[in-house]
Amino acid sequence: MDYQINAAVPDFLNILGIIEEPMGMFFTDEKPQNGYSPKPMEMPTREKEEKNEINWSDVFGQFSCVIGNIWLARKKKTAAYFSSSQFGCPGGAFWLGFNKPQTETIIHYVSSGVPGRMEGEHYCDSPDNLRKIFK
Repeated sequence: MDYQINAAVPDFLNILGIIEEPMGMFFTDEKPQNGYSPKPMEMPTREKEEKNEINWSDVFGQFSCVIGNIWLARKKKTAAYFSSSQFGCPGGAFWLGFNKPQTETIIHYVSSGVPGRMEGEHYCDSPDNLRKIFK
């Protein structure tokens, strides 16, 4: 980075009232040497869901929050990285752009839940409204 810009960053952040340097995000085909990332797992797609080919116990058992990985990387001043096999959770995979459309199971999990099967997170009041958000 240019010396003049680098020297001005602390004063600029102070003016903004920010105590940490902002994080950046970029897309690349190269995995960083160091950093935090979810463990690889198979993507639960809508097509696999329709064929009943998803082991939801495995998917829910391997969740790794995208925001948690970013938070840890920020605290450790290193990278957080994701891929179509290292996406953390199906919701994160959707927002990272790796998995569209979202599965119905996750739509229900994030909203109202699946009666008799799983409690919902209630981030959205109904599956229909969440489908609209995903669109």
